[in-house]
Amino acid sequence: MQALNAEYQSIIKSGRFEFETDEDREDCLLYPEIMSQLILLDGLTIEIIGTWVWVSGNTYAYRKELKDIGLFFAPKKLMWYYRPPHEKTRNHKPLHIDEIRAKYGSDLVEKRVKRELEEA
Repeated sequence: MQALNAEYQSIIKSGRFEFETDEDREDCLLYPEIMSQLILLDGLTIEIIGTWVWVSGNTYAYRKELKDIGLFFAPKKLMWYYRPPHEKTRNHKPLHIDEIRAKYGSDLVEKRVKRELEEA
């Protein structure tokens, strides 16, 4: 996992990707750290929707850990989420999670990644 994170950071820092702002570049460096902490928690479904990370499943047992990682709780969706600090939304009409998935696309973090990490 450390080698994977190091490679990811070297690609981001190398300039092979173009970012609109320095904030976007810094946000990309945070995701591997957050994901590596989330993957270790059992019973969670981790989903990437747009640039946000959404977590559902057995979150009640891990509410303190999720908050410490930097996630926020969305009570109407009963899910936790991480978003880059500058992407705070001011939407006065919240969307249902299925509408958000349809708008931005969705990718599930597969559990096989966790198993591979535990075996290594």
